[in-house]
Amino acid sequence: ESSAPPEAWGLMLEWRAAINEDTGEQLPPDVAATVSLKAAPPAPAPGPAPAIRSAGERAPGTQAAMIMEPKNCLASERTMLEWVHTVLALAFLGIGLWKYSLSLRDAAGMPNYVAFGLLNAATNSSLLVGAYSLVLVAIALGFVWYAVLSHTSRLSAMFAGKITESIFNSRTGPIVFVVTIGAALFAQWLVQVVFVLQQTFGQDDGSSGGVATSAFPPVRSS
Repeated sequence: ESSAPPEAWGLMLEWRAAINEDTGEQLPPDVAATVSLKAAPPAPAPGPAPAIRSAGERAPGTQAAMIMEPKNCLASERTMLEWVHTVLALAFLGIGLWKYSLSLRDAAGMPNYVAFGLLNAATNSSLLVGAYSLVLVAIALGFVWYAVLSHTSRLSAMFAGKITESIFNSRTGPIVFVVTIGAALFAQWLVQVVFVLQQTFGQDDGSSGGVATSAFPPVRSS
């Protein structure tokens, strides 16, 4: 056994080393060197240092996976429903004023329906209220379709992974809506002011046959 090279001993060599450690015996120098070479695994070759990436930067050779979370879709849906809630209130106001305009009568107590029955030309008031109410309903219809189309465009952008500010932070729609409603309220206020001035300075021409010429129902205090 002693004539065989240390490499040929194999597992018996490791067993003998373990036994010698327990008993305190010393191995020959050549055998001890062989055991130490077999016991210590080779150290891995040093590789290139990992590149330092900034926050949010993808690793090279990887693709960003767009994670569709339910809260994103639900947030877009809630935004659409808020738009619908607002324009429904505007539409109800327009429909109420339109019904009021159709109920007005002239001096003879008769209505005068024009424009396929959409307007009542019995008095100036009924005609102006009818036109104003139909404009409010048209504004409500236009912006409810804007809300639906914006919702679908946001969903398409999320599914496609195109998160752009023009889709998710558009200022055009809200600004146009606020300006339109402001103009409608200003028109209503202007008509009321004209009516008050006419009543104050006695410039009512009596064209409505004794009926109040205000384009809107007067506000009565409780």
